[in-house]
Amino acid sequence: MYGTLFMDCSEAAFSNYRMWESAGFIIGYSYSGFLCVRVKIYVLLSVLTLAAISYIGVEIFIKVTTARKAKQAAAENDFTDIKGKDVTEMKDVTEMQPVPDIKIDGPEEDDEGVQESSA
Repeated sequence: MYGTLFMDCSEAAFSNYRMWESAGFIIGYSYSGFLCVRVKIYVLLSVLTLAAISYIGVEIFIKVTTARKAKQAAAENDFTDIKGKDVTEMKDVTEMQPVPDIKIDGPEEDDEGVQESSA
């Protein structure tokens, strides 16, 4: 998820992820000797529920902002794609090489690869 949310600065995003992961381990080990198992389970379930709700919220946010950018670009007849790249800088369609037709069916010869003779 970090790789898709922060494409421009993925190194900083993964560093941030590892920092919070380490902080979670430190907090977990810190209170492990002071709390009983039942309280630990409640804490972990609470954090898990919060993480699941936050994940769903981020997914909805991404979907809404992507759709909003697409609508805005279509309304303005803009020449940029959803990620903000200028489409006019891309290669012209007439300069592109055509893709060769790929035959999916097998050859029309017999199984040995030799055509039968009629003589």
